[in-house]
Amino acid sequence: MKISFVGLGYVGLTTAVCLAAKGFKVVGIDLDPGKIDLINGGKAPFKEPSLDKLLHRVLRGGSFRCSTNYSEIAGTDVTFITVGTPSRADGSIDLTYVIDASKAIGEVLSAKPRPHRCREKYSGSRNH
Repeated sequence: MKISFVGLGYVGLTTAVCLAAKGFKVVGIDLDPGKIDLINGGKAPFKEPSLDKLLHRVLRGGSFRCSTNYSEIAGTDVTFITVGTPSRADGSIDLTYVIDASKAIGEVLSAKPRPHRCREKYSGSRNH
């Protein structure tokens, strides 16, 4: 399965690298070219124990790569949106980044020749 992540902050990058280490092909998308250069160079833009070592391993092994180009999503089966959701002055959540990412993903997927889905069956309880 090929997975994409939009937003490479604490949640997105850490989860993407861990999934890549488990054998998934993962592409990370972020709009900050400096962050992408740093990550593709094997350095996380924040401190997380052992992340740089694991990042080096998955980059070297080819199971993880990063880009600023949303078109990379077309080659994946499922996409996680892991962009920031900052608080507004009134305490409500600003979903601007989620909305922007969703629109960009939608544009890419609308041109995709095959469905964007996970093929694994759900085996858990339906009462949740």
